[in-house]
Amino acid sequence: MIAFSKLKPGERFEADGEAWKKLDKGDELDNAQTLGRRQTRKFSPDDIVAPLRMPSLPAWRRWLLTRSLRWQIAGFTTWARWSWRLGRMFASDKVDQAMAAHVAQLLMMGE
Repeated sequence: MIAFSKLKPGERFEADGEAWKKLDKGDELDNAQTLGRRQTRKFSPDDIVAPLRMPSLPAWRRWLLTRSLRWQIAGFTTWARWSWRLGRMFASDKVDQAMAAHVAQLLMMGE
């Protein structure tokens, strides 16, 4: 938890159960915008917020998930299924979020 004034412009944070982004130029009316909607809000410099950091994945999980997608596309469904299961082994909620973000990034990049 940090003060709003310590955030850099464009940095994402959580406040009141919503995800926000600090605007580049905070005019006198609003200095932050929600990520889901286009709603804006004025935060005071001493408001306490939680910075949003993407949970990171260990290299072995990233490798297994990448292999799984590549094997699936190549037609090796059994290998893809097993590498996907190994990559998800002992995963928590935070790890599941990071894996979903990694796979979405791979799919968007054309992997």
